[in-house]
Amino acid sequence: KFENNQFRSNIQTLLCQCQKPALDEILFKFWEIENIPKKSIASPADELCERIYLENISRDSIGRFSVALPFRHEEPCFSNSTDVALSYVLSLERRLLKIPTLYKEYSNFLQKYLDLNHMELVPKNISSNKVFYIPHNCIFKPDTLSTRLRVVFNASFKVNNVSLNDTFLVGPKLQKHIVQILLNFR
Repeated sequence: KFENNQFRSNIQTLLCQCQKPALDEILFKFWEIENIPKKSIASPADELCERIYLENISRDSIGRFSVALPFRHEEPCFSNSTDVALSYVLSLERRLLKIPTLYKEYSNFLQKYLDLNHMELVPKNISSNKVFYIPHNCIFKPDTLSTRLRVVFNASFKVNNVSLNDTFLVGPKLQKHIVQILLNFR
C-alpha cells in the first residue's frame, strides 16, 4: 500500500513467437542467392559502344590489342584546345624549373612517353577541331622509391563546355553493382 491508499503494480507481458519458414521458401531463397543474375538491359548507347568495340578490336605485330576510341559521333568536332594546353605546359614548366631534379625527371618521363609512341610531336599544319590536346600535371612524392614523379592527364578538362571525356561513349557496366557485391558478404 502506498500513499492515498493506491496500489502500484508492474505487469509485464512477454510474447515469444517462433516461426519456421516452409521448406519451399528456404529453397527459393537459396536458389535466388546462388543464381547468376539476369543480364541487364543495355541502352542504345551501350549497344553502340559494344558494336564499335567488336568491329574494331585487333592485335598488332607485337601482340598488343588495339581498339578504336568509342566516340559518340563518328567525326567529333573539338574546340581549339591548343592555347589552353600550351598555357598549362608553360605554367608547369616554369614551376618545375625551380626544382632542377624534378624538371629532369619530368623531361625523362616525356622522352620515355615519346619513345614508347604514346605521344607525338605536334604537327604545324593540323586542323584544331580534329584534335584535343589534353592538359596534364605532375605529382611529386619524394618519399616514394619507385615513382617519385607521376604525370596525370586531365581528359575532363573542358574547352567551351566540352571535354574529351564528354565525346566518348561510356559503354556497358561490366562489373557487378556495389550493393550486390556488399550483400554477398554475409
